Amino acid sequence: MRLLLIVFFVSYYTMALCQLPIDQPILLRDQVLLYHANFRADQDLAVQIQHIPTVGENIYCWLQFYAPLKQREIDLLKILNFQLTGYVKEHTYLAAIPSTTKGNPLKGLPVRGIFPIEPSHRLSPALRDALRDTNRKNEKTAFQITYFQSEGALMLDAMLSKMPFSLPIWQHSGNQLQLTLPLRDLELLAASPAVR
Repeated sequence: MRLLLIVFFVSYYTMALCQLPIDQPILLRDQVLLYHANFRADQDLAVQIQHIPTVGENIYCWLQFYAPLKQREIDLLKILNFQLTGYVKEHTYLAAIPSTTKGNPLKGLPVRGIFPIEPSHRLSPALRDALRDTNRKNEKTAFQITYFQSEGALMLDAMLSKMPFSLPIWQHSGNQLQLTLPLRDLELLAASPAVR
């Protein structure tokens, strides 16, 4: 009887430990991003993404899965108008999720988490290093910024026209913005959810 109880408790706690979210890092250029699993299949998706800023009709985020997606899962995401716009690593995608999503259509997928794109994720290692160098903060530099869809262009144009730096020069080409401005002002742009 004791042996049976011991086997039961060991089995129960082993299964419970296997259910705990594990850290699955996202490797982004030179950064290792650690997020705890945060997806809840039993909660409305709109509640889970409400902290991520909207760009047009979408939120842009890191969408991470526990395992590689199967073709039928990718097809389901397309039907739901979820766009996987880029693959990073570790089953992680740069994704566009409609901000008006109702219910939780991701319920049956192996979703680990939906994570915001932070300003530091948008900058190359060289730009982050340049921003740390206080001697270069006023140095005018030419940049190319990639943004999300046409809504991103509208957001960035509005932001540039109101920014406190000396008249920046900018030009759109596709979904990219070419501009020249002091390094110190780049941090303000990197904070925009429109910047990819």
